[in-house]
Amino acid sequence: MTRELTLARRTGAVAGLLGGAAGILQLAAGTTPWTGNKSDPVTLGIVTLILAAVLGLASLATTPATTTDRRLAIASAFLIAALLGLTTAGPAWAPAAVAALAAGSMAGRSAARSGSVRGAIARNWPATLLGTLAAVYLSLGLTAMGTAGLLGIAGSVAVLSAIAVRTRARNLSDALLIAGAVPFAVMTHWSLVTPLSGILMIAIGLPLLRSAPEGTEDTTALPSKPSRVVLGLGRSGPGR
Repeated sequence: MTRELTLARRTGAVAGLLGGAAGILQLAAGTTPWTGNKSDPVTLGIVTLILAAVLGLASLATTPATTTDRRLAIASAFLIAALLGLTTAGPAWAPAAVAALAAGSMAGRSAARSGSVRGAIARNWPATLLGTLAAVYLSLGLTAMGTAGLLGIAGSVAVLSAIAVRTRARNLSDALLIAGAVPFAVMTHWSLVTPLSGILMIAIGLPLLRSAPEGTEDTTALPSKPSRVVLGLGRSGPGR
């Protein structure tokens, strides 16, 4: 792992811990200037903890075998979570935002050095579009109240999880996509944006998830040990 990726991993872990502390503060203190005087501190506190978990997972995903595509996705996760947290926890999220922005910046620079960022975006534009629709769900969930809001937030997390696991568990990714897209769209059927977003999620997501080869190995992983046949070349001596 490069030094820059190591710093991104550690900084992201710190951001996750600071974000978790902000979420706990919001749940414990309720409506307070430290968290932006939010009218629904319980729901937003849970969302803040989810965003902190996203930062932690992004940090854990920064491994030596991380491809350019994955580094770009990790950088995006850091940056998006950093900004969204400011809308859910206010000033209490600021330390986590600073750390997450730093981690995202380092991961992004690492992606640019390891390969073509433009090529990575071109290869992953359907996943990017699906992630954008998930962000729409998240934003609508944050503005909604009660059960509908929780369904929007949970749906966004489920769809993003489906993208993340699509090459390792295809059936699970399909289930996560449908479970994430349908309930919020049905509950807010009177709206135009939400049902349309849900339909687009399924229309774009199912072909994307079904086309991902299950069990794909990372092409940047360290090479396996040479075979004994290769090692044996040049070792033949007298009597062999």
